[in-house]
Amino acid sequence: MCKYFLVCVYIHTEYFSILQDYGIKKLPKSTENRQKNAILVFGPTASGKTSFGISLAQSLKNKDQSLKPVILNADSLQIYKGLPILTACPTREEYDTLLHEHFEILHPNQAMSVGEWWQMTMSYLQAMDQNTMPIIIGGTGFYLKSFVEGLPNTPEADFEIREALNQEQEEIGQEAFYKKLEVLDPQMAEKLEPNDKQRVLRAMEVLKSTGKSLSWWHSQPPKKPDFEINTAYIQLSPDREWLYERCNRRFDLMVGDIDADNSVLTEIDSFIETYGSDDFDLCRKAIGFDELKKFQTGDLDLNEAIEKAKQRTRNYAKRQSSWSRTQMNFEKDVAFWRSLPENFYTQNQNINDLADQILKKLKQ
Repeated sequence: MCKYFLVCVYIHTEYFSILQDYGIKKLPKSTENRQKNAILVFGPTASGKTSFGISLAQSLKNKDQSLKPVILNADSLQIYKGLPILTACPTREEYDTLLHEHFEILHPNQAMSVGEWWQMTMSYLQAMDQNTMPIIIGGTGFYLKSFVEGLPNTPEADFEIREALNQEQEEIGQEAFYKKLEVLDPQMAEKLEPNDKQRVLRAMEVLKSTGKSLSWWHSQPPKKPDFEINTAYIQLSPDREWLYERCNRRFDLMVGDIDADNSVLTEIDSFIETYGSDDFDLCRKAIGFDELKKFQTGDLDLNEAIEKAKQRTRNYAKRQSSWSRTQMNFEKDVAFWRSLPENFYTQNQNINDLADQILKKLKQ
């Protein structure tokens, strides 16, 4: 049986200061080579990952009362505080139903790199007991790839260089800063969105501190851990028409009654009041924030804003689906793999049967 192996890497103390802020500490190197079980659930936005994960967890618990299922976050926006509706975080009721970890833990001005997410997740897996069953759920490609393949072999952060580059980025503006990267490192620039401030900054930092492109570092063998992870992989692969309808319906539900406390429009107002700004990567990346802000400032009417946000959501779902097909297509190399159409994972009996299959495989 072929399994994926991941190895913990311990990086400069400052690199994990964010993790320590909310109680995640580096663990001493494990002296045991115990096997850890995990379930990875991934798929495009609006495909129903959260509800599926909770249903699967409940089925697993019903079949084995000794199990302690927990949902671990693998979504780069759901890590942040402030916009739980817009980023489709679990609801209060869902949080109450089951233990969730690593959701809504960062201030919007903080950043979490792939390395920090990987360390946080590996630390949790290493510390958990044998009865804990983590169900890792998300759609952030870099996080998923690091879990499957190991942590990309990139240099530690150089905070002095980063601070200087960050100041330059603010002074000349993101557009000019990205164009500078295009000149110095066209291969890496082509892989990044021009308005992705954090990743463009990181690419420039690595280039300046090491003299090598971040693309070169990514081509090096990944770092892997000292304990074995036996993983069941569940890919949600809904029909495109069904998925697009889900995207549209979910955004309508987010908006709801625009004056209600549970409307995303109220959430945006509250966010700006709480954090004093909307100049965060979280706001730029959260689909719908920009469109609804333009409605609030009178630059778009409400229907235009909603339709533009829905279109962006559908486009994003399409990109995620395409990415999964090309980047997560490894069913022949793992212990357990299922790619599920929507008519499978919306049926309770199917989920119960799937739970049986997963438990059988992971206990072998």
